[in-house]
Parts: sequence; structure tokens; C-alpha cells
Amino acid sequence: MPKQFTLTLIILFSLTLTACGLLQPDDKVANYRVSYRSQLEPQGYYAQVALNDHTWQLQQISEQPLAVEKANQEVLFISPDYRIQPVYQSAEFTNATEFVCRDLKTGKLANYMPCNSQLVVLNTGFRLTKALLEKTVTLGLSNDENHSTTGELDLDKFAIMIQQSQLLQKIQDYQRQQSALQQQKNESCQRYLDHLASLSDRIKLQAQIQDNSGFYQNENLLRLIVPSQDCPETSDKNKWHYQVKLAPAYFTAFEFTIHPERYELPHQPDYLIQPVLTIHYKTFQRLYPSKSFADDNLAIGMKEINAHSGRIRFQIQFTNQSNHYLTIESISLYLNQAILTQTFTQTITLPPHSKTGVQELMFEQQSQADYQIAYHLIQRKTTLNQSNISLDIGLSVQYKLDNDYQTLYQKQTFIYGELVQ
Repeated sequence: MPKQFTLTLIILFSLTLTACGLLQPDDKVANYRVSYRSQLEPQGYYAQVALNDHTWQLQQISEQPLAVEKANQEVLFISPDYRIQPVYQSAEFTNATEFVCRDLKTGKLANYMPCNSQLVVLNTGFRLTKALLEKTVTLGLSNDENHSTTGELDLDKFAIMIQQSQLLQKIQDYQRQQSALQQQKNESCQRYLDHLASLSDRIKLQAQIQDNSGFYQNENLLRLIVPSQDCPETSDKNKWHYQVKLAPAYFTAFEFTIHPERYELPHQPDYLIQPVLTIHYKTFQRLYPSKSFADDNLAIGMKEINAHSGRIRFQIQFTNQSNHYLTIESISLYLNQAILTQTFTQTITLPPHSKTGVQELMFEQQSQADYQIAYHLIQRKTTLNQSNISLDIGLSVQYKLDNDYQTLYQKQTFIYGELVQ
């Protein structure tokens, strides 16, 4: 009988301890709430706190994850709406505050988890009571270290930690500091970008020309490129730099090198850039023959021959010098040994003593060899010293005069340098 009485006292004592240890969250949470989530919010703050001489102190705040470095430390995550939780490396939570602890070995900083946290309470009273109620009572308890126990985040300890460390106030101070720093950074960045946008107007280009082509006549050869650039981390203008580079102007016919091509400019009101341009060649794409081809009936004025974008174009004008109607059916252009022929799908008919406007004929690739030869005879890189080569240009035209087919064929020799001037 005495043994039964003693057992009853033990059970009541255990239940009393446990009941006294229960937390009332509504009494502890005012401007914040404590709960655990396995997935943190994308934005928030990390805080490292430490318990020294029974007093919690805030050691650092960061927007990047922090680590527990000593046994007296805890790492917390604070969301934008002030939800607070420890950032355990591993945890098995059954709800927002309660967890299961399967490894009661503590002191391992490499594995920061609820089992060795200073902000939790382990419900060992519940476990003992349950064991006493469900099993036959013995004089000894099991020493199984792997036997799991439950626990929960201790809201009383959280309240004390938050009050002593002034966590919420310092988070707000940190937010204000970061906001002020971001505002300063934004203003500094805008000043940098404004200067960058006006950079091309602040730069004077004064190129030193070394012309090896012999054709340069003060043409504009350069364009300035100001690439997009990120704002510097510093607001010190003395440490700001701007990247610019030089490139050939659009549609320039000259081939040249630029030295230097790239510049790193400091922050200052105005700039003078003096690159050295060495011109090697000029590429010509147009020939301007100055002579006409004619017989008693037909005269052909040759205006321009050009090779561009893979096509050869030929500008000519026809004049009927006879007293009869004249119909042109096909024409061939001769450039040295290359021959390009075009047969008109719609013939050109001229009344007596009349002429056409300037006609532009386009030659597509015909005989591959002849077309390539002709194309590169028209479009070529050259210098003034190399431009004294000769070029034979000829025309043959098949035309009909009063139903009588006739042919005009003539060839003339030109100096290349005279054709491109």
C-alpha cells in the first residue's frame, strides 16, 4: 500500500511541473511572432546573438546567412513582418514551434539544431509521465540514447533574448542605416550615369593621321563608342572611371589601324583624346568611265559601274542617232577578260534622234569565274601608288534597226586611278 501512494505522488509531481512549464504565446508575442519554417522568406535579416553572463547580446546583423561559431551563440532569421525563428542546420519540427529531437548529444557546433539550442525547452516531463502510465513501473529507466524526445521553442526565452539584446530596435536601426546608405548609393550612381550619358559631348577627338593610301582628304574616319557601364561601388568621384573605345566611322572606305583603341578616363569636366590613325588602303566600289561608245546609229554614255553587297550595277544612257526606230535587246559589259551579259525581258525602243534617261542595269552572278573577276576589278583596295594599273572596259550591244539586227562592240583602256577620282 505505501508503494502505491508513493507512485501516485510521483505522477502528480510530474504533471505539475509540466503544466507550470507550458507557455502562453499570446502573452509573449506583441510586435513579433516566433515560428519555425523549413523554407525562409526570400527577404529578411540574419542576427547572431550570444548569451554572456546570463545576458543576451546582439553581435551582428546581416542580409546574408550567418553561422554559429561558439556554443553560447544562436542565429536567428527575422522576416520583413517580424516573424522570428532560429536558423538550425537540421530540425524535425511537427508544427510551427514543436520538434522531435532524436540526437541528444550536444556541444557539436558543426550541427546547430534544436537539441543543442539555448532557446528551446525539452519536454522530458511529458516523456517520463507517458512512460510511467503506459509501462510497468521499474526501479530503473532505459539508457537508450537514440530514444526520441519532443521539445518546443521557448517563447519565454525568446522574449528575454529579444528584450536584452534589443533585437527589434536594432533591426529597425539597421534598416534605417541601410536605407540611408542605399539612398546615398542611388544618388551617387545617378551622378555617375549622368556624367556617362554626356561623355561623348565632353570628349574632343583630335586624331593624328598617317596616310599611306594617298587618298585621304580630311574625311571623318572615327566614331566614339561609350558602352553601358555599371555604377561604381564607391561614391568618391576621384575613383570613378569611364570606359570608351574608338571604331571606324560607318561606311568609311578606308582601312586603318587605331592606337590606342580603348581609353579609361577619370572623372573630369572635359577630355582630349589624340589617337594615331595609320591609313593603309582605300577601298573603291565605283568606277566613273569618262568616254562614250558609239557607231553611226547608237551612242552609249557610260555613267557609273559599282560593285556593292554582292551585286554589280551599271548606269548607262542610250541615244538613237539614226533616222529609224531602234530597239535594244541585249548588252554585255567587258572588264578585262570577264564578260557579263544581260538580255532584256522588255526591250528598249527609241524613236529616231531620241535618248533614254539614265538606265541602271544589275548583273546577278552568271559565270562564277567571270562574275568574281569583274567584281574584284571594280571593288578593290588600293593606294595612290598602286592605282596606275590599266583596266580594259568594253561594251557590246545587240540592237535592231528596221528589223535589221546589228551589233555595237567597242573596248577602251583606262587607268584605274582616273576611274575612281
